[in-house]
Amino acid sequence: LWGAEHSVAVLPRSETHYHVSLEILNHFHFSNLNLKLICLRLLFLFDYNLNDRLLLVNLETVSHLIFLTGCYSEDFGISCVRRNVARFIEERDGGIACDRENIYITNGATNGLQLILRLFEYGKGPSQTGVLVPVPSYTRFRLMVLEAGGVNVPYYLNEGHSWALDMTEMKRALKCAREHCSPKILYLINPGNPTGQVMSRKTMEGVIKFAAEEKLFLVADEVYQDQVFGDNCSFLSFKKVLFEMGSEYRDNVELVSLNSVSKAYLGECGFRCGYLETINIDPEAITQLRILITSSSFPSISGQIVLDILMKPPQPGEPSYEIFNKEKTFIMNTLARNSKLAVQTINALPGLRCNPIQASMFCYTRLELPSKALEQCKALDLYPGLFYCMQLLEETGIVLDPGTGFGENDGRDHIRYMNRPECFCCLEFQIYPKIVEALEAAEKFSKSLLAQRTPVTN
Repeated sequence: LWGAEHSVAVLPRSETHYHVSLEILNHFHFSNLNLKLICLRLLFLFDYNLNDRLLLVNLETVSHLIFLTGCYSEDFGISCVRRNVARFIEERDGGIACDRENIYITNGATNGLQLILRLFEYGKGPSQTGVLVPVPSYTRFRLMVLEAGGVNVPYYLNEGHSWALDMTEMKRALKCAREHCSPKILYLINPGNPTGQVMSRKTMEGVIKFAAEEKLFLVADEVYQDQVFGDNCSFLSFKKVLFEMGSEYRDNVELVSLNSVSKAYLGECGFRCGYLETINIDPEAITQLRILITSSSFPSISGQIVLDILMKPPQPGEPSYEIFNKEKTFIMNTLARNSKLAVQTINALPGLRCNPIQASMFCYTRLELPSKALEQCKALDLYPGLFYCMQLLEETGIVLDPGTGFGENDGRDHIRYMNRPECFCCLEFQIYPKIVEALEAAEKFSKSLLAQRTPVTN
């Protein structure tokens, strides 16, 4: 919104028609890159015969849900869906037990985060609750903290080490925050958004020890856990690492982890469904959480069906497994390929730098504008990242996010590019080269703008 208010001062209104455009919306539907065959068949039975062999196993699995889509749900989620979530977590974490009574189905991960924030009393002054938040990070969470009455306490990820979490920086942030508020919550995003890094076990163990020592409540946003494609890279949940650290931590550190159907290979953000799992949470807090959930709207049956598909996908030997596996493999390979293509293109341009991407669907790129462009930014009272994005939009039709939207205000300038492949996902997997055209257009623009003078490092 801030950028929209200032756009008229920089760019005249026009009706330019662009051959290619690339938007910032971080979901698969605009690119037709979602697991549509399985979801559409099960949810809508659209243009398919009920006797279709590919549907048999899936209909047997969720038919008792499909024909109840107009009904109310149980308060904490449909029992069988919660059970399948618990099974998914157990399999993901190598057999570590998961009690479905600790699983709560939510209206997406955002709703889950809001519920957790509402468990705390916020006070004022030195007693006001502080929330340690990574920078750069998920935009809406910082707004939710403010809405709840809390204080955002930024800790900066280390760009020079592929956006790794730096414990020294986190300790600095905590120490400084205690001078004006009472930090109680540590928010983590793994894999990172918008940075696309995956935390190592060593880093996660350090975070858990830090939380235990400082009595911090851990909130692990893990919605990109099924979008990991980096070389020699795999996802570990905070729960798994916590439980493998011994009883000193396993039985004491408070943890809430979240997941969603909006990301992963489904990309079904419109269904607004996810879950949270609670670990070591005080019984009184659980009672309050249940009251909050009961007094709010529950997720739709359709959303819970999609979540059930994500938690219990077709297995080898089942009629629909072949087509499911083909689509999922295509989606993950496409994300990996386009991420590498984007990073290669970006790093070949003057004034732009991007770390290798391990997960999610973003390239978070360092921007170093030439002195002439910086003078224009100052004259127009615009952040360099916003200036770059607005000029790019006007000249190419490509829409990117400026880094200021992710909490940056320390003199660093970034832009976020989404690896949103323009393709049509069908049995033949025909790919349209729109992403290549968009990258070529952005490359031409960047060379023209950034080669004006030697870039000035902020």
